[in-house]
Amino acid sequence: MKRATKFSLIGLALVMASGTALAGMMGGHHGGKGFHDKHGGQQIQRMYRHMMQLDLSTEQQAQLQQLISEAKAQHQQLREQRRSDQQQRRADNQAQMQALMDAPVFDEVVARELLSAKQQQRTDMAVKQMKLRHQMLQVLTDEQKAQLQAEREQRQQQRQERRGNR
Repeated sequence: MKRATKFSLIGLALVMASGTALAGMMGGHHGGKGFHDKHGGQQIQRMYRHMMQLDLSTEQQAQLQQLISEAKAQHQQLREQRRSDQQQRRADNQAQMQALMDAPVFDEVVARELLSAKQQQRTDMAVKQMKLRHQMLQVLTDEQKAQLQAEREQRQQQRQERRGNR
């Protein structure tokens, strides 16, 4: 085998191995939960997969891996904290809702406060996911960002065509 071909194959194997390792860290397509938590985690994982299809340097791959690792650890910690508090919050919320329904006069301010607290938690999680997506995009060069945007537009066009054919 020619020397250049050997080096090309070795380089390709290294790129594929690093991509496989990073995908495994994210939970892979079928392995583990990875970073999935409702739709936000799926968006991050999808974005990550699309970025890995770009011609990323090893430094960029390492930066993405670091961002994902940190976000995943923070996410896991928040999820565990939410789970531990969830039963108490749910019981408190149900008691407050029941008190609101049992009151002789409906208190719209209290109702809005109850709903606002739930929405604030969702907003906080969405902001964290947006921040991570932004950090991931900052790793890319302008050309890679343009390529990612072009691929996103192409996928969007394909989705619209499929919906139009229904």
